[in-house]
Amino acid sequence: MAHFKEELQKLNARLKSAKLKVAVFERDNHLWLRATLPPKPGSGKQQPSQERVSLGAKATAAGLRHAEQKAKQMSVEIDSGKFDWSNWVEVKAPSVETKTIGKWIEEYHEYRLLVSKVAPSTWKSDYVLISKKLPSDKKLSIETLIETIKTTPPDTRVRKRLTEYCGRLAEFAKLPNEKIKEIRKLAGNYSAKSVNPRALPSDAEIVKFINSIKNPAWQWLIATIATFGLRSHEAFHLEIIASKNEVLKGKTGARVIRPLYPEWMEAWKLSEIKLPNINTELDNGKLSSKVSGWFADNKAPFRALDLRHCYARRCFEFNLAPDRAAKMMGHSLQVHLTTYRAWLGEEPYDKAYKIAIEAPNRPLPPSVDG
Repeated sequence: MAHFKEELQKLNARLKSAKLKVAVFERDNHLWLRATLPPKPGSGKQQPSQERVSLGAKATAAGLRHAEQKAKQMSVEIDSGKFDWSNWVEVKAPSVETKTIGKWIEEYHEYRLLVSKVAPSTWKSDYVLISKKLPSDKKLSIETLIETIKTTPPDTRVRKRLTEYCGRLAEFAKLPNEKIKEIRKLAGNYSAKSVNPRALPSDAEIVKFINSIKNPAWQWLIATIATFGLRSHEAFHLEIIASKNEVLKGKTGARVIRPLYPEWMEAWKLSEIKLPNINTELDNGKLSSKVSGWFADNKAPFRALDLRHCYARRCFEFNLAPDRAAKMMGHSLQVHLTTYRAWLGEEPYDKAYKIAIEAPNRPLPPSVDG
């Protein structure tokens, strides 16, 4: 046996010297190959991983010769990108019908986390929460997905998001494309433009509310959200200095922020950071929930998110170009125009029109007196 182990070591040394990506090892008196291989069909894995393949050969001198040839063959397949599990083991890939929706969701989420960089809060809202609407114990089928989608109100945000999710899940499970089209037809007509303008608080109402907050730390946090138009969780990750105010991390990463109005920074001493006693290492969703909970507990006349909408309104009233306003708020120009502008109502437009018409240097019409 000692002689065999010596020969096995020599074999692996030859493979390594030849820069082959396969090794031979012995287990239970039989020979196996070990290499980093593509996911085995039905394994649920989405990325290559180290795998072991039985050769069915005994741990003998003849077996070693056979193993060396097989190791070379496997290495060639790996290097050429033509490795096929069916050449090495009997593959029985499970059909869609043999797996529950819960299992498919688990595999899909593992895949999405590997291939995309999604903020934890976005991941929970766009994937985890919406997936919970599906019956996890049922078998995956187009009919079940459609049945679940139809339980949501038509032309709503939740209907649209569930439809999109089910379409992606069906694609991942390789359901027929023609049937996937049936899912996407259920999305409806929801869009940000269809949302009714919100009854946003005036700036005077915001000031009155913030001044009424007795807890200095919560007053600072709410005033900061209002002044910089922040997402709630971003207020926990700020650097406020004389030369530059910045969100250090958040849903859309770091960005420079600017106060509207600058006077509010002085009035509420926002450069002196005072955070509530909350663990700032919590994920974005939990930090935002803490803030939303505070608003609910204190019976606030509006929501934390309304303060961000009011900042967007203020950007318009300050005549800031939409692309600059979008950058200050940390979202795309499309989001700024289709979402925030859609929720402003007519009042800011009326104000802007009045200012433009009453400007002393505005263009004047040609005479109509002939």
